[in-house]
Amino acid sequence: MAAKRILQYVSDHWNNNAKRFHLEDKELRAAKTILEILNSAEEGDFAINSEEFFTDFEDDTRDKGTPNMVRVGNDLVEYSKFEEAAIYFGSKQGLNNNGTKVRPPLATMKKLFPFIKDENHLKKLREYEANGDIKKDRLNNLAFLSEELKKVVTTRLQEGAVLHDDSLRFFIAQIVKEFNLKIDNFSASNQWLAKWKRGFGLTSRKITKFVAILRHKNKDQLEKDAKEFVEKTNREMTHYNPSSIFNADQSGFQLEMHTARTLAITGSKHVHCVVQSVSNSTHSYTVLPLVSADGKLHKKLFITLKESKGKFPKKGHFQADNLFVTCHTSHIMTKELMKTFFENVVFDPAMPKDSLLILDSWSSWKDQSAIDSVTPSSNKCKVLVIPAGCTGLVQPCDVGLFGGFKKVVKTITGHGQLTNPKYKMFSRDATLKMISLVWWQLCHSKLEDWVRYAWHASGYNLPRPSQFFTPAQLLFPRDVARDCEAAGCLSTSFIRCIYCESHFCFKDFTIEDWILFATQTGLFFTNLSQPRVPFRIAGPSSVISLEIMAEINCVAMVVNKQRQLALVPLDSLTLAMQSTQPSIRPECLPEFGHVHAIKYHQQNGQRYLLISDDTHVHIRKYNGTRDVFSHFAKRMENGMSEAEKYYSY
Repeated sequence: MAAKRILQYVSDHWNNNAKRFHLEDKELRAAKTILEILNSAEEGDFAINSEEFFTDFEDDTRDKGTPNMVRVGNDLVEYSKFEEAAIYFGSKQGLNNNGTKVRPPLATMKKLFPFIKDENHLKKLREYEANGDIKKDRLNNLAFLSEELKKVVTTRLQEGAVLHDDSLRFFIAQIVKEFNLKIDNFSASNQWLAKWKRGFGLTSRKITKFVAILRHKNKDQLEKDAKEFVEKTNREMTHYNPSSIFNADQSGFQLEMHTARTLAITGSKHVHCVVQSVSNSTHSYTVLPLVSADGKLHKKLFITLKESKGKFPKKGHFQADNLFVTCHTSHIMTKELMKTFFENVVFDPAMPKDSLLILDSWSSWKDQSAIDSVTPSSNKCKVLVIPAGCTGLVQPCDVGLFGGFKKVVKTITGHGQLTNPKYKMFSRDATLKMISLVWWQLCHSKLEDWVRYAWHASGYNLPRPSQFFTPAQLLFPRDVARDCEAAGCLSTSFIRCIYCESHFCFKDFTIEDWILFATQTGLFFTNLSQPRVPFRIAGPSSVISLEIMAEINCVAMVVNKQRQLALVPLDSLTLAMQSTQPSIRPECLPEFGHVHAIKYHQQNGQRYLLISDDTHVHIRKYNGTRDVFSHFAKRMENGMSEAEKYYSY
């Protein structure tokens, strides 16, 4: 009756009826809550977040105790027993008068193997004898898989692990591999997982509620300001190529990032999850990406860490070619760090000399004199500042980039804790290494349309990509859990590299480091950790000199008997070292032969490659715009040129 009274009261109130039911205090509070929700729905200013509970399960299998059972008539037979029967059935020597093989009679087979009951069952034994194998019962294997998965998930939940459907798929792949399960046409689809969760009593939770969102008092004004800014920016953008238009924004990343949701037993009132350090789930570092309107991410990601006294320890920190790492007493950016960002990222030699930069309303971004103080005389950079409060509407990094970026980091963090709980992911070097790997993946050309869409969705006059993939779709496809493809690894993969499309486990993708050897018999590498087993990289027959030019993603080497100068992309070499059949195809430069030595040199923001052959010393200067080394100087017969004297050492 209480529900009817509440509904009647709500109906009367909604229809402005003067006469209304008298309600108890508790009923009145419920009615007012419903009215608030209805008002929010009427104004279109609400969000629906649901919670699904799974309870009953339709058991479609029989025997759950043993995997790979063989169905013989109505019986399920252990594979080893069936194999024993098949071997005995074919053990007799000789031939019958009609030319057929001598075999034990049906009566003998029935006595020794009770599951054999008629000639059809003997036919099944002949099938095994002919093919060397027999089809395993699919339903039985599904039941076994279900029970094993239940054991694993129960243990993990008791340990406080954060679990999702991707975690279940990873466990399934491990179980299938461990027990060599043969299940035809099986994939851990959404439907199968939903059914399994019903049977296990798991809740697929969206940890949110039905919430009426309070309107911001000046929402209309913010939308107006945002629209005017976009219109102004679109007019300004007509004077630039998309490759010269950029957006930069800061975002705080927790040292130990996890999703705010997990699988839990239906009816659980409190869900406790384990992290390596509670403080690290709240303490942050700041990332500052630079994103162009043509869909490219700047190769260097600017990062600010929180360090005691604002200084790195004497031992330093993990170095990565695609990171520029700074520190402060907190992870919050300062004006000086802002100037460092402009000097080393915005005004990187490979950047356009004339650019348009869109920034939020942080006070330091507005200090044009500070920016001018670090702007090279050859560069021009026009800054447009987004009005305060509008960044969530018109800033590409906020609209489309950070969500996908953080999802990848959270997935890697969650899987790392699940499979490698002793690996301290929150440590300084581990954090930097992971972010470097993620940023490298995000910079792939396959994700450029994803970045372009962020600009389009922010309202700027850029075409909408017809179809694009998100980072999570490329890195964590539904079938990602399979055998790790790293050399000698027997683990289950959790990620697919966008570059080589190979699948790797957490250790081989995130933890492992390598040592590279240039030798007279070829190029070799081995693990930094024990055991150090050398692997040869197919391609060059000998490597007598090698220079890694990490800043420009290139490796120079002197190869083969002709001592040719060859170049290979650094990321291609990195991928080769993670492959089961490592190989590279260096690009030999025909103008250089009989090379004795090479040396990579950086000075005054410029990059040079020095090449010594039988008669000359050549100096090549790197052109960042064209991504090539161009002629700069070479040794003359009567001595060094002035340029070479200046840059030699």
